[in-house]
Amino acid sequence: MKIQQYEGHGTINSAAQYSNGQVWAKVMTLPQGFQVSEILTVSLKNAGSPNMNVNGSVTPVIFEYVVPVTNCFALAEIAVVIADAAITPTKFGGIAGPLTNGITWQVVDENNVLKCDFCPSGSIKQNFEFALVTASDIALTGGADQLLVLWRGQNYGVTAVLRAGWKVRITVRDNLTALDAFQASVTGALTANDFVQAF
Repeated sequence: MKIQQYEGHGTINSAAQYSNGQVWAKVMTLPQGFQVSEILTVSLKNAGSPNMNVNGSVTPVIFEYVVPVTNCFALAEIAVVIADAAITPTKFGGIAGPLTNGITWQVVDENNVLKCDFCPSGSIKQNFEFALVTASDIALTGGADQLLVLWRGQNYGVTAVLRAGWKVRITVRDNLTALDAFQASVTGALTANDFVQAF
């Protein structure tokens, strides 16, 4: 193992390089504190609409948040919310499951190349499969049913960084118009577009 230095955000930080060539930053270049003006929560949208209870059975409908080309994005949380009656683990919302095609939940780069897939089996077709998303918390309320899924980077113990032009994307590939509501949002902080990755 050897120690090397790299620059980022105007500071010099140490990194450890192991014999297999992998480098782990000893000090992250991403700041741990952000001005309030840099923090945002924004919905994933398609043509300006956040409502994902649409019919994607013939033509899949893509909902996404795109990181501005002038920034990187420190992703803290992704929230997925379904409101519907009679939600159970084996339905999708209140729709009898499994869905035929399911939804996909991904991060892709500016060229739409897959960078992270939140679905272990490639898609989510039933409510219980949301619980398989690593680093997620899931909550179900009774009565006026609501399914809330929260993906949090802190559950990994790291800050996830999306580069300029990268997208958090959910694609609807079935007819979900029977759902009362279905939306998703991201929360995080915009940073200068000079993030240095040490590995």
